Amino acid sequence: MRFGDYPDSSGIATANAQPEAVIATPPAAPLVLSLKPELLQQGRDLLRMGIGKPLIARMMLMAQAHGTCVEEELLASGEIDENLYFEALANSLGVPFMKVLDASRILDIAGLDTQLVRPETLRLHHPSRPPITVIVPRLDRLAQTLEALQRVPALRASIVVSSASEVRRAAWQAAGLRRVSETIGALFETTPLHSARITFWGRQGFYTGVLLCGLLVSAVTLPLISMLLVHIVLTLFYLANLLVRFYALFCAFRRERQDRNEQAAVPHDGDPLPIYSVLVALYREKGVAAQLVQALDRLDWPRSRLDIKFVCEEDDAETIAALETMRLAPEYEIVRVPVRLPRTKPKALAYALPGCRGSLVVVYDAEDRPDPGQLREAHATFAKAPPHVICLQAPLIITNARQSWLSALFALEYAGLFRGLLPMLSVSDLPLPLGGTSNHFRTAP
Repeated sequence: MRFGDYPDSSGIATANAQPEAVIATPPAAPLVLSLKPELLQQGRDLLRMGIGKPLIARMMLMAQAHGTCVEEELLASGEIDENLYFEALANSLGVPFMKVLDASRILDIAGLDTQLVRPETLRLHHPSRPPITVIVPRLDRLAQTLEALQRVPALRASIVVSSASEVRRAAWQAAGLRRVSETIGALFETTPLHSARITFWGRQGFYTGVLLCGLLVSAVTLPLISMLLVHIVLTLFYLANLLVRFYALFCAFRRERQDRNEQAAVPHDGDPLPIYSVLVALYREKGVAAQLVQALDRLDWPRSRLDIKFVCEEDDAETIAALETMRLAPEYEIVRVPVRLPRTKPKALAYALPGCRGSLVVVYDAEDRPDPGQLREAHATFAKAPPHVICLQAPLIITNARQSWLSALFALEYAGLFRGLLPMLSVSDLPLPLGGTSNHFRTAP
């Protein structure tokens, strides 16, 4: 694990520029010639669906810049309603559109979880009628899908179209109890030594009991010597702790001088940005929901490459209602965790992890206000880091350090931890603890 030195919770209130503002608009003729042929074809298909030329041109520019397709940029922009878009695709194919799917009619079969990451098809079963296949058509494969339906017209009677977000929602709900059971028991069943379900193993309990009994007997029989020995051991322990912190301070000054002579490596401009998944576990956080969404809206990352998941307990109606009333952008998704003990943040995050679409994942808390450029700096740090580096931890900054002497001491402690001690442990290849927020992970090599 390595420690990334980039800010978090900085309280920056300046909103990022929209992706459109980043892209220059050269003359029309050179622009058309520079676009990829597949983007031009997707633009023609959208034009036949009745979407305006200015919007299509803007989405084609963004797709070219981000290395995506026009369809992804259009749906991520919020310029068109997702249900209306897929209903138009259904009309083009000549099949019905189903806005809401009944999750109780979906069987929890092998491969269902793949629909959380890449929604494409589901099967709706009925006790007295043949099953119905739900598809999520893609614009770049619309011609092939239409050709298959024309070749076998009988397929239209058993196929319906639904939106990608609705297929994901139905897939989450259909196998929720199975997933939460796996989340709770998988670690203990696979690697029990890494699980906290058993606090003390037999040998650990035996040695702990022997130590406590020895201390008790020595305190009763030799009280003065016992107190002296305990005093010496504790003094040496705190002295070692102090020396470690002095060494961390020395390493921090040396690293600061080195950083002045180094320039951060930035990925090549021609390389498309990966999908970045953002996980936020919420429980009874109605009061900070609006602040959280505003902070995440300022993240400097293409909206079509963002996958933001709010992980909520299924019975936390107030928080879910607060999020739904804000009409979240398309990159947001609310994941409802079935009610099952323990109600912990690790369980909620582990439950949502299989649905993450990104090759990079970051974990935030509800109270966090991440710096808008944190994702880009983390991506650049991963790009220049060796493959074995799979985690970066951003330092936390206490924004109310001047409010009282207690908050000032709290801010000082955090500064020493994130700016001194943890970087020293990292460069020394020693184990280091991870906080519960602002940790960035690689999910793919």
